[in-house]
Amino acid sequence: MVECIIDTGRAYVMNSNRSLQEKTYIISGKEQLNLLDKISVLRKKVWPDFLRLSDEIIFKVYERYPDFQISLLNEERELIGIANSIPLTWTNSFSELPNEGLNWIMDTGLKREQNIRSANTLGALSITVAPADRNQGISKILLHYLKRVAITHDLMSLIVPARPNLKSMYPLIPIEQYITWKKEGLIFDPWLRTHCSLGAHLINICHRSACITATIEQWEQWTGVKFPNDGDYVIKEALTPVKMDYMNNLGTYIEPNVWVYYPI
Repeated sequence: MVECIIDTGRAYVMNSNRSLQEKTYIISGKEQLNLLDKISVLRKKVWPDFLRLSDEIIFKVYERYPDFQISLLNEERELIGIANSIPLTWTNSFSELPNEGLNWIMDTGLKREQNIRSANTLGALSITVAPADRNQGISKILLHYLKRVAITHDLMSLIVPARPNLKSMYPLIPIEQYITWKKEGLIFDPWLRTHCSLGAHLINICHRSACITATIEQWEQWTGVKFPNDGDYVIKEALTPVKMDYMNNLGTYIEPNVWVYYPI
């Protein structure tokens, strides 16, 4: 069990499993522009090369929507967690959220003119936690603070195209089947289980949440794996196989996520 108490600029985390109190600091807004180098380093430690948003894109998110980004620092002022999000306008039923998931949030927030004042929903892009600081409730702190950000800006909901991380161990299992698995009566996937424990509702699958296409050579550089023929290949950290097409010199990866909805 993790208990969170957050005030202006600081978050205090009590982890009962370790019987200690760890002091952490929350930073939001333009002050984070001074942390972009550290943010880049942390993201490169956590996200696989083929899936990680480029620095150019993520820095644009910070520049355009600084108040909707969260940085978490430990007592030594080391960056240990990041939450990225974009304000959106959504007027349809949440059951109709787009199949494109993460790609849709990025497209809406960066490629189109988005009026923050008319936004009514906060769309999360990612939660990033330093490897050495996992399993201490950091992701819950970040999600809690994203909800606080939504409240501050009078947004009515938080939506997340959640990446069920443990599915990378079962890349050949259809996502429709995987999300029905249970462990001791609870959802099998730990990240989806975390969302549910915080009061979220699982809405539906966004089958094309992340779509990555690149040359076969680029895929070999990203993964360190040789792809000698056409076909579907299982690669480390991918939720589904990547398809290689030698005639067009293309590798294509289409990742399904799960739409998660938090009423505010």
